Amino acid sequence: MDWRHGFALMIITILLFPAMIQTMEIWDEAEREHDSNCNLLLNQGGINLQLCEELEADSAAKLARYTLVAFSFIICGVSGLVLLLPAGEDGYVPPPGLR
Repeated sequence: MDWRHGFALMIITILLFPAMIQTMEIWDEAEREHDSNCNLLLNQGGINLQLCEELEADSAAKLARYTLVAFSFIICGVSGLVLLLPAGEDGYVPPPGLR
């Protein structure tokens, strides 16, 4: 039964990979927009503080979304591999130095 759960988690991991890439690109675009409008070195004109606050909040929300998707991708992948890879007869094999 554990291998079925591991297989399902690996399928979810495969499906999460494109979502992770897409959310990373969306966050990167929001970060670039914030930099182009609010960075003193890149923007020689005046800076609109209200716009900068909105862009910063938008970038932070997109970063949180990306972090959640990336964390889910990693956890599902590792959990799926743990369930798929063979274990010892007792289900636990200690490292060679601890026997």
